[in-house]
Amino acid sequence: YPKGGGLHCIINSGEIEINEVTLNGCSGLKGGGIYASIDETGKLRIKDSCSFTSCSSTAGSGGAIYSILSDSITLGGIFIQNTTESTQSIFSLCSASQLGGAIYLDLATRTETKYDLTGASYSTNNIAQFGKNLFINAINLRSAVPIGSQTKLGAGSDSYEKANLINLIGYDLGINTLAIPLYFVYTAVDQNVYHVNNFKEPFQIGSGNDNRFCGHSEWPCLTIDYAISRSTQDVKKVGIISGYILNESVIISMNDKTIQIQQQSDVSWSSSNDNSIIFIQDECKFQLTTGILSFQKITFNINENATTGYIMSGSASSTFISISNCIMKMTSDTTGYSILTGFVELKGGILNINNIEIKDIIISDSPIILISENAKSIIIDNSQFDNITRTTIDDLTTKIGGTIQATIGGSSGQLSIQNTNFTLCISEQSYQSGALRSGIYCQISTGGTFTIDGQCSFICCKALSDLGRALYATISEENSQLILKDDIQFEGFMKDQNGNKQTQFGQGRGAYIELSDDGISQINKVTFNECKGISAGGIQINCQSSQKHTFTGTQFTSCIADQNGGGLYCIINSGEIEITEVTLNGCSGLNGGGIYSSIDETGKLRIKDS
Repeated sequence: YPKGGGLHCIINSGEIEINEVTLNGCSGLKGGGIYASIDETGKLRIKDSCSFTSCSSTAGSGGAIYSILSDSITLGGIFIQNTTESTQSIFSLCSASQLGGAIYLDLATRTETKYDLTGASYSTNNIAQFGKNLFINAINLRSAVPIGSQTKLGAGSDSYEKANLINLIGYDLGINTLAIPLYFVYTAVDQNVYHVNNFKEPFQIGSGNDNRFCGHSEWPCLTIDYAISRSTQDVKKVGIISGYILNESVIISMNDKTIQIQQQSDVSWSSSNDNSIIFIQDECKFQLTTGILSFQKITFNINENATTGYIMSGSASSTFISISNCIMKMTSDTTGYSILTGFVELKGGILNINNIEIKDIIISDSPIILISENAKSIIIDNSQFDNITRTTIDDLTTKIGGTIQATIGGSSGQLSIQNTNFTLCISEQSYQSGALRSGIYCQISTGGTFTIDGQCSFICCKALSDLGRALYATISEENSQLILKDDIQFEGFMKDQNGNKQTQFGQGRGAYIELSDDGISQINKVTFNECKGISAGGIQINCQSSQKHTFTGTQFTSCIADQNGGGLYCIINSGEIEITEVTLNGCSGLNGGGIYSSIDETGKLRIKDS
C-alpha cells in the first residue's frame, strides 16, 4: 500500500498487538512504518521493545506511525505501552515530509482520550516540518492534551522539552495555520501571569497570538484583553514582554476583580529590577470603569503620535488604580520632540501611586496627573517628577496645572503627597503654576483635604505668571484643609553634587495659597530657600476665610520679591494668620524684605516667638 510501508491496517473491532517488532527502513506516502485507521472498538497496541528506525513518510505525515481515530470510536484507540523502563519502543532516524517525524495522530471529536503513548521513546534525530517526534491534529487539543499529560505523550523532562519546542506539536480546532508546541498545552502558565507580545512576521515562537494556550512568556497572547480572559483567578495578571506596543484601547470593567499589568515573569533576559516597556501610541490607552487596575514595574514609553488624553483613566467612583515602581518617558529626547498624552486621570474612585519616576517630559496642554472633583483618596508616595515642561498651543485660563492638577472635594476627598520630589517643573503658560501649577495646582472645597508631608521637595519649579508657583492651592468652604508639614523644602536653585548653584536653569518660585469660605491652612516645618517671585519670594497667601491659619517652625532664607514681601506676602480681609517660631534670614523685597501684609476688615496677623 502507498500508506503504511510496513503495516497498513483498518481496525473496526478487535485488536492488533505488536510486540518486540522491528521496522527498519520502511517508507510510505503516509505512515512510513504503520498506517492505522481505527474505528468503534478497534485497538492498535504496540508493546515492549518495538523499534522504528529510518522509517519515512515520503509525501505526507507520520514518519513511523500515521493513525486516524474516527469520531464513531467507542472503546478503541492506539496505545504504546511498556512493561519496564528498559522496554520502551524506540523511534530513531524517522522522518516525515510534513508533520510528525515519528508519530502523527488525527483525533476526531470524542476521540481525544483514545490514545496513550507512554511507552514511546524518541531519539533526537527524527525530522519533520512540525513535530519532529509527535504531531497531534485534534478538534479539541485541550481535551487531547490536558495539563500534566506529558507522560501520556512520551515527552522527555520539562527542561528538555522547553528547550526543544519543535519536538511535540499540535493543531487545535481544525486550524492548520498555527502549529502549537504541546509543551505550552500540557504545562500551566507560570505563576498565573499571562503574557502579551506583538506579532512578528513571519510568525515564530515568541510572537503574540491569541489562542487558548497563550500566556506563557515564550508563547504569549497578542492582546491584553485576550490575556485577561485567559485567567480564571480573581487577580488577573498580565505580563508585558518588554518592547510591547499597545495595540488596542483596553477598557476594563471587572467589578470586584483585579487586573494587574506587570513586568514579565521570566526575567532571564535582564536584571529582575528592570521594568518591562510598553510603547503608547495613537489612540491606544487603558480605561477602568469598574474594578481594580494595577501597574507594577512598567516603563511607559510615549510616542509623539499618541493622542490627547491619559495612559490610564478611572471613570467611576468604584474604580481603584494602583501604580508602583513605574516610569514614564518620551520615546525620543531629540530637540522639538513633545507629547500630548498625560500619565493618569482620575474622574472618580481611588488612586495609589508609589515609587514612580516621570522624567524629561515636554507635554502640551495637559498636566501629567489630572484629578477631578469626584475622586476619593489619592496617595502619591516616594516618587520623582523631574524636568517636566508643559507647553501650550493657546493661553487659556482653563488650561492649568503644570505637573499635577487636582480638584478635591467632599469629606472623602483626600490628596496626600509624601516623600516626593518635584524638580525643574516648568509651565510655559502664563496662567499655570510650576509644580502644582508648574508643579501642583489644587482646588480644595466642600470638606476635602490636601496634605504634603514627609521629606517632599520642590526645586526650581516656575511658570511665566507670578501666580505660577511650585504650589498653587485654593481652599474654600468649611472643613476644607491644606496641610504642609514635616520638612518640606522649596528650593529656588538647582544644585550640583558639590552644592553649587546651577543658575542656567533659572530661579524657582514658592507657593500661592488662597483661602475663602472657612477654608483652613496649616504650614508646619517648611523651608523656603532662595525662592523668587514678583510678589512673595516664599509664600503669597490671600486670606478671605474667617478661620485661623498657622505657620509654625517655617524658615525663609534668601528669598526675593521684586515687589512686596521677600519671604511672605499676606493679604488678609478676614480670619487670622498666626506665625509662630518662624525664621526669615536674608530675604529682600521692594516693600517688606521679610513680610509684607495688607490687612482689611476683620483680618489679623499675629507673630509669636519668631
